Parts: sequence; C-alpha cells; structure tokens
Amino acid sequence: MSGTDSTGDYDTQYDNRVGPAGRALIETNANGVFWFKGGIIPVPYPIPGDGPVGELLKLLKRHNMRPGYLHFKFEKEGYDPLITIRRQSTVGSGPARG
Repeated sequence: MSGTDSTGDYDTQYDNRVGPAGRALIETNANGVFWFKGGIIPVPYPIPGDGPVGELLKLLKRHNMRPGYLHFKFEKEGYDPLITIRRQSTVGSGPARG
C-alpha cells in the first residue's frame, strides 16, 4: 500500500529522502482479511499547470486537482498481481472527468 504525504507529494518526489515513506506491507489473515489502524487520509494534489496537460485542462476549463488516493498491490502465489487504487471521494471528480 502506498500514498502521498500531507502535502500531496510521493516519497520519490523528494531529493533529500533516504528511504521510502508513506508505504506499508500488509499481510492478510488465513481468511484473506486485512486491516490497519491510523489516520491515513489521502489528500488532493494538483497536476502542474505549466506543462502540456495543465494547458489542456485550462483550455477545457477543467480543474487541475486530482483526488487523493491510496495505491494497493495484491499478490498471492499462483495468481497474477492486482494493482488498484482507492480514491478519496471528497474532491468530487478528477480532471479527466471534469
């Protein structure tokens, strides 16, 4: 599981980071159930407005905020890995959907 920090940045976006942050390895119980406690609240973050995607969003009159979300990668021996996200619903929509 991985996500952004409280400013909407991933650990790989910092030049001064010496190791991973905002990531967790979670194992399930015998029934495939997992849980975690804590204040993991993904925050919305902007797509940079000074590049081609930012310019396109301005032309389309769409906002540049992406909803906060957590990345999940599920693995089990004998199966293909599954990578998905869980999006925070408070933003309403992503820039791709207007």
